[in-house]
Amino acid sequence: MKTAKLIVIDSDGVRATLESDPRSSTQASVLLPEGRRILIPSAALHPQGDVSYLLGARFRDFSVRPVQTLTVPAIEETLEVRKRARDRRARQ
Repeated sequence: MKTAKLIVIDSDGVRATLESDPRSSTQASVLLPEGRRILIPSAALHPQGDVSYLLGARFRDFSVRPVQTLTVPAIEETLEVRKRARDRRARQ
């Protein structure tokens, strides 16, 4: 059985595809027709009773932020444990 795509329509009438269900998160991922992805607050999407949602704003009003990568330097530590010989004879 094929699952229906969730569609979102902005205030300009532009149609896009919802990649995540807006009911399961505070933000929904939207794939725009030109291939860009944006995140929209789920509360801004209004269900239309079928498989579509209306957005009361324009997709272009949402900024597309490039993915930032954080590089954390790794420091290698080694621990060397040795036994030390100790004289256990009773002192006299």
